[in-house]
Amino acid sequence: MMTFCNSYRTRIWTAVCFHDDEFCGGEGGGWRNRGWWGLDPGACVQVHSGIVSNVGRYWYVYAEAADLSRKWEGAFPTYIKDPEVFDICQGLGSSAFAVRNFAEIDTGDVHNYTLTFT
Repeated sequence: MMTFCNSYRTRIWTAVCFHDDEFCGGEGGGWRNRGWWGLDPGACVQVHSGIVSNVGRYWYVYAEAADLSRKWEGAFPTYIKDPEVFDICQGLGSSAFAVRNFAEIDTGDVHNYTLTFT
């Protein structure tokens, strides 16, 4: 399972992108984008219940503090809905979506992975 935890001083909002041919095959290119999970300081949330290595080694994440004092981002443009909760396929219906730059994380070959935002 993939878990996100918040060690930052304020509430954060998180999103994830991962490979999922079953949900987003064909025109979706296999990439599924999900968010938002709101996490108070000290809280954790499970964002994927399956075995991490069965999905893939590389996952993409984005988070921002509710007060906009901090962003956790990277170099991978990814479609999201803002501020709505979303579960979408990368590139499908994308003209109505916003873009955020997600960070790549290498989970290696693990069953469970926890990412802590600090």
